[in-house]
Order: sequence, then C-alpha cells, then structure tokens
Amino acid sequence: MNSLTPSSIAPDVVHATIRLLPLLNKKLVYPYKAIYPPDITPSQLQALFKIADAGEIRLAELADYCGMKKQQLTPIINALEHAGYMVRTIDPGNRRIVRASLTERGKELLREVDANIVAALEPCFAVFSEQETQEMYCCVKDLASFLERMP
Repeated sequence: MNSLTPSSIAPDVVHATIRLLPLLNKKLVYPYKAIYPPDITPSQLQALFKIADAGEIRLAELADYCGMKKQQLTPIINALEHAGYMVRTIDPGNRRIVRASLTERGKELLREVDANIVAALEPCFAVFSEQETQEMYCCVKDLASFLERMP
C-alpha cells in the first residue's frame, strides 16, 4: 500500500490549488464584474462582504483578511465610508483600535449585489446534478476552511 505523507503530497496540493485561481477568475469573477455596481471596486466589495460576515471588524483584521497593509486598506475604507456604505468607530476600551461596520445603505447594497451574483451564476450550475452541486459545495467549504487555517 502506498502511504502518502504530508510532505510528499504537499507539492501536488500546492500545484492543484494554484491552478484553481485562473479558473475561479475565468469562470466566476471576470464574466460577472459587469453586474457589480459601477462605483464599487472588487476590493471594496470584498471588504464589504467581510464586514458583513463579521458584523463589526477591526480594521487591522480586515486588512489581514484582504491581504494588505492597513495603509493600503485606508483608501478603500475612506471610499466606502464616503459613499455611506460603512462607518468607522473607535473602540472605547482602546482608542488605538478602529472598527468598521455596515450602514443600512451598505447592507442594502450587499443584498442587491448578492441577489444579482446569485441570479447570474445560478444558471451556470444547471449543468450539474443536485449531487454534484452538493459535492462542489462541500469541497468549496472544506477548501475555504483549510485555507483559513493556513499560516
């Protein structure tokens, strides 16, 4: 019996994972950028979805999630706040900590964007059986969980 060790399978996992990025972009991201609101960039939308998931999030944590430094996140947050989609608050217990949360306008925007994305992508999944769709859902959830645990 062939036993695989983490170090022997790691290169295969790395290569397969890296090959996912262009596919995700080609099949899911690029074709549907047109349905994004014109005043929102993909980075801003990513930040809004993360804020929505968290309810309220420290800006340092949001920058880490987005894969950027806080200084790089600042223009994104400034634009979102200026547009009325989110607000910054200072943590009363530690004034150095700044948190972000969505406004009602931001929540409404995400409901609309989410509905548009789902409506646009749902037909793409029609080629799969219900079982295949369920398997894909489980794989995507597992992959996200694995990636979140990576250092």
